[in-house]
Amino acid sequence: MRTLVLLIMSVLGLNLTAQTFQVGKRACVLYDQERGKRRITADIYYPSLSEGSNVSIDTSSCAFPLICFGHGFVMNVSSYSNIWQTLVPAGFIVAFPKTETGIAPSHLALAKDISFVISYLQKESNTPGCFFYHRIASTSCAMGHSMGAGSALLAASFNKDISSLVLLAPAETRPSAIKASESIKVPSIVFSGTNDCVTPPSKHHLPIFEALKGSNKLFISIIGGNHCNMADDNRLCDLAEATCKNDFQISRNEQQAIINRYLLPWLRCYLKGDKDIWPETEKQLAVDKEINCINP
Repeated sequence: MRTLVLLIMSVLGLNLTAQTFQVGKRACVLYDQERGKRRITADIYYPSLSEGSNVSIDTSSCAFPLICFGHGFVMNVSSYSNIWQTLVPAGFIVAFPKTETGIAPSHLALAKDISFVISYLQKESNTPGCFFYHRIASTSCAMGHSMGAGSALLAASFNKDISSLVLLAPAETRPSAIKASESIKVPSIVFSGTNDCVTPPSKHHLPIFEALKGSNKLFISIIGGNHCNMADDNRLCDLAEATCKNDFQISRNEQQAIINRYLLPWLRCYLKGDKDIWPETEKQLAVDKEINCINP
């Protein structure tokens, strides 16, 4: 995975001497006192000096921006190793709430869980003696896939500490993610697949994107991309998408490589303040034949 990160950086002409990190993991149980001590289990992946569970967090660099990721319908955290294996080595902490995984999930409850995890971990970063003390930056991102992307958007509508949104094939939710978009002004990027029949872009991704009010927003439509290839292999997701009958479809590896091509620069720009990286990324967007782009 470290090789993949370096390859992406090379393609974008980025600094190849930038530090990369190992991946540590903590399995946590958090309690939201304001919601009747709601129990929130979460896996947290963080930059470390060695691979493994509960290993020491890296302290050789600045604090790391926080990303909280919402999972898709009946999908679990194990379906998103592509996310943490890409982002943690690049210097981000990624938290995955493991709630609302059943067949009747509450989109709002998952949104509140995403919001709570972000607020809880940022508070822990300011508390002496805590594991993440002084290791979490003030910037944060709500990110998700499908239902989890819609819930991430809802979280951003009521948590003003969220600095950015990253939405992978976002689904309309209850309450409405489209309606909530009207109040969101933070930098937001939406990844869509032209072959997505689970959350068709015209009914889900585009209405959400168009309703976003911020001036820094970007819509990337991956030509031949589908819904499930945003994540790792998941049988239930693949079953839901089996009804799609398209002549052209790219592989999971190809789709995820396209996502990472723009995801990493976006996060570096809006969470790490690396504004110099974006002009080069915009040049890539203009010539990339594997995508269609809306950049107001």
